[in-house]
Amino acid sequence: MVARIFPSPFPYSRFGVVVSRSAGAQSVGRNRLRRVVYEWVRTNNLFQKPGMDIVIIPRSTLLTEPASAIFKELKELFRLM
Repeated sequence: MVARIFPSPFPYSRFGVVVSRSAGAQSVGRNRLRRVVYEWVRTNNLFQKPGMDIVIIPRSTLLTEPASAIFKELKELFRLM
């Protein structure tokens, strides 16, 4: 999983998840992964840091993982930042 963080011209943070079609052929899996990442961001108050644009790009291997494994990887990713 990769996170890109950019300075934002706005006084609030924005967040996006990019899951390409090459990551999974079916949109059901890509949308599930996107929803799981958004849920983790919502519950961990990532939007409280002002002035950041954050883009998360998950790996295709996470499509079949349970939500708990995705949460664990996100936690490790944002601990490094």
